Amino acid sequence: MGNMGQKVANLNRAYLNAMTLLTNSNISKEAWDHRWHGEGTSNYYPAPTANGLVFNQRVSDFYIEDGSFIRIKNVTLSYLVPLPKRILINSCKAFVTATNLYTLTKYKGYDPEVSAFASSSLTPGCDFGTIPQYKTFSAGLNIGF
Repeated sequence: MGNMGQKVANLNRAYLNAMTLLTNSNISKEAWDHRWHGEGTSNYYPAPTANGLVFNQRVSDFYIEDGSFIRIKNVTLSYLVPLPKRILINSCKAFVTATNLYTLTKYKGYDPEVSAFASSSLTPGCDFGTIPQYKTFSAGLNIGF
């Protein structure tokens, strides 16, 4: 499974790297180390400010990221156990299953396949504290009598 060419608004990054009074207790190390702090320094991250407005309430391409990804969504391995003919069990199959096993992406957030508000289909590609999809592993036996 995958998606190519999608853009994701990583609003987590907007708040963590805006360096305003509102977000001053949660600034990423990368943003702090590479902030603007005078002539000749980086201008990729803004200078810290006492203003409480994130990016002065302006939409910026700063937090728009490439959300292309390839995901190994479901993998199941099973083995049909050979049985002698003179027992009560007719068949026995052992299996292991993994879901959301691996995601290959350059997206800096937790999961590029996001929607900030799961109850609305109007916000795909908007990551604002969205819980990523869980990796799950299960194992079992299917026994036929």
